[in-house]
Amino acid sequence: NNQAAFAEKRLLWHGLRHLQIQPDFLREEDVEEGKLKNYKVLYITDRCITRKASEAIDKWVKAGGILYLAAGAATRDEFYESYTPPFSKIVFGENAANNLVNEQHNYNERVDLPKIKPLTNVTVNLNQQTFNLPAIGSRLNLSEGGGKFATFADGKTAGTIVNYGNGQIIAVGFMPMLAYGQLANFKPTTLEEKWTPEPRAIIKIPLETAKIIPAIETNVPVVETSLLTGGE
Repeated sequence: NNQAAFAEKRLLWHGLRHLQIQPDFLREEDVEEGKLKNYKVLYITDRCITRKASEAIDKWVKAGGILYLAAGAATRDEFYESYTPPFSKIVFGENAANNLVNEQHNYNERVDLPKIKPLTNVTVNLNQQTFNLPAIGSRLNLSEGGGKFATFADGKTAGTIVNYGNGQIIAVGFMPMLAYGQLANFKPTTLEEKWTPEPRAIIKIPLETAKIIPAIETNVPVVETSLLTGGE
């Protein structure tokens, strides 16, 4: 069941747009063809990645790319067989697909997500600030070591930054964007949601690491911006 990963990806889009980032979607075929060379940062929430695409991602990170992995990302291949490529194994450990705790829920932001009881809580320490987030739907303990910045309630590592070749991997063992959606407190029929800034701090780490500056920045949080270009 990948519904948690799909919902995480959907809300990740919103989180990046709220940071004034205009992300691209890459197909596995694009990655296999070497198109990652045009990018500094890659975010993965999907469990299943083709082995050929995983090989390309591994080389890209080692060459200096910045990779973000949500809980259980890239832990199965195109046949849904357990497969942990080296870049995932370094943070998720051996047999990650089977160690992943994954609840079956519907994740509609207005109807289902507000009612889901968290598996546990996560304490995050970033930029000399400490905050707590709910771990919803999925959980995977991370390998010890690296730059630990988040911890599950039982003390296990929930967020880490590790060097990998000339690049870096930012990995979390939960779904911070599901927390982003739940904490926004959606209502079924009215537009009353309020996006809290803390989850955005996690997905901002790769951008800051890669020194990515939005083309357009706003003085009001959550305002989405786009840069449109064209010929004369």
